[in-house]
Amino acid sequence: MKKKILVVDNDVAMRSLVATCLRKADYETTEVESGELAQMELGKADHGISLVVTDMQMPKMNGAQLSRWIMDNHQHIPVVLMTAYVPGAWVPNQEVSECGARLLNKPFMPQALQDLVNVLLATAT
Repeated sequence: MKKKILVVDNDVAMRSLVATCLRKADYETTEVESGELAQMELGKADHGISLVVTDMQMPKMNGAQLSRWIMDNHQHIPVVLMTAYVPGAWVPNQEVSECGARLLNKPFMPQALQDLVNVLLATAT
C-alpha cells in the first residue's frame, strides 16, 4: 500500500508541484491550502497520513505552528518544513528547532524532497 503524504501550502502552484513530485516517487498525496485545513484532515479518524510536507510562510497558521501542533497531537507523523528563508534571518532558529520538523530550503531539486521523505518514512515509528 502506498504511503500517504499531506501537502500543505497556500501557493497552489507550489502545492501542486510538490504533490506531483511525490506522486512520481510513488506516494499518494492529499493537498490542502492552510494549516487549519491540515488540522481538519489529520483530525479524521481514517486519515492514513504518514508524513506532512508544509510551507513555512502561510496566513493565519504558519508551518512551524502547524508542525508543533502535529508534534503535540500526532507525534508519530514526521513533518518536512519548506522555506525560502534562511534560519535565523526571518525564521528564528529556535522556532524551527522547537517545532520538530525537518527543514528543506527552497529552491530544492525534486530528488532532494524525495530523498528526505524516503529517509523520514524509513525511520518513522
